[in-house]
Amino acid sequence: IWDGTSVTYPVMDFVPTLSADKIAVSETAQISLAYTPENGYVEDVEFTSKDTGIATVSDEGVVTAMAQGETQITVKVLPWNIEKTVDVVVIAEQSLNVEVEEGYSPEQGDLLDKSKFTAKVTMSDNSVRDVASDELEIIGYDAQKTGKQTLTVKYGTLTDTVEITVKEKPVVLETIAATVAQDYSPEVGQDLDYSKFTLTLKYSDGSERTVAVTSDMVSGYNKDVAGEQTLTIVYEDKSATVKITVQEVQETQESGCNGAVSYGTFALCGAVLFAAAAIVVIKRVKSR
Repeated sequence: IWDGTSVTYPVMDFVPTLSADKIAVSETAQISLAYTPENGYVEDVEFTSKDTGIATVSDEGVVTAMAQGETQITVKVLPWNIEKTVDVVVIAEQSLNVEVEEGYSPEQGDLLDKSKFTAKVTMSDNSVRDVASDELEIIGYDAQKTGKQTLTVKYGTLTDTVEITVKEKPVVLETIAATVAQDYSPEVGQDLDYSKFTLTLKYSDGSERTVAVTSDMVSGYNKDVAGEQTLTIVYEDKSATVKITVQEVQETQESGCNGAVSYGTFALCGAVLFAAAAIVVIKRVKSR
């Protein structure tokens, strides 16, 4: 063929090839053409399916599998009317086999981990294909129910059943809270009175209990320093803080010399009492 500037040779022959030997229902495959000569002139290519119930074909040569069976696609190269056929074999999914990873046993309240499920599909030609776990639909799981559960696993129209065991969720310590008696305020030099502290333990199941605070739980106390101090109380791997105020040593006061007026005037009260006693003794001597 001469177009005024160059010569193009007509296609003398071609070889059609399907990108897959077998196609599963709903899958696609591409027909490609190899021409002789390689750069031969082609006006158009027509694709026709012998049985569209088994496979359809687009104008671009994309074959779509519709149902299990075999058919042919006719390829015609124009304007030379050279025809070739391509055999199409469509296979279907026959059965689903699902297994659960050994040892997988979710705890109560856990979401189901699909990655622990392995699925394979047996096709109509007895070939086996792997199925991605995220393509599975799993029915029947109750996250709040402990014990054995039978789950239904679906992939397309295929189903299988598996059994798992849901374990009770262990009760664990979540937080601790420390409190101190409202009126407790030790003086400088005094050791802590641990009976004034309360430690409340809160667990994952919502329960609570209190435990006695002991010296080995508490850190941060300095009995030689007055003022506010923050103490840390540790129980297992949890910790809590509580504030106390350490007071300066206070002098006691009472009225009269029947009790100590103060530490500073104790000697004065003693002298007064001694003088009173002396007067009594002298009066008794004179009376004799």
